[in-house]
Amino acid sequence: MTASTLVTMNEYLRTSYRPDVEYIDGELREKDGILRERSARVQWIHSRLQVMISAWFDQHEEEWGVLTGVEARTQVSASRVRLPDVVVVKAGPHPQTLVEPPLIVVEVLSPDDTYAEIERRAQDYLHMGLSMSG
Repeated sequence: MTASTLVTMNEYLRTSYRPDVEYIDGELREKDGILRERSARVQWIHSRLQVMISAWFDQHEEEWGVLTGVEARTQVSASRVRLPDVVVVKAGPHPQTLVEPPLIVVEVLSPDDTYAEIERRAQDYLHMGLSMSG
């Protein structure tokens, strides 16, 4: 799949992709880093960090009244859907695509992630209503 594939938001939301893709202003985009060929070691480390972070939040779900998800579709604006590595939301029912700001969004960074892409993601989450800390 190329970055120039154009679809409507409704078509994107009705369709399952394997692996899932982000929706950015009408374009289907493989999550940054998956499109580029990462080394097997970087992919493994990224995957392990994603699992460990989500498992830690998962251990506290009942105590904190939250639910944890991995690469959950998160609609950050009318024309963008991101796939954060880990999301934490209030416990309770949620739509297939999150439309309310999660409590926490975690993006596991890799050596080949660019500052520009990280900044775009952060701006999307801020636009959605998340607050930044760190």
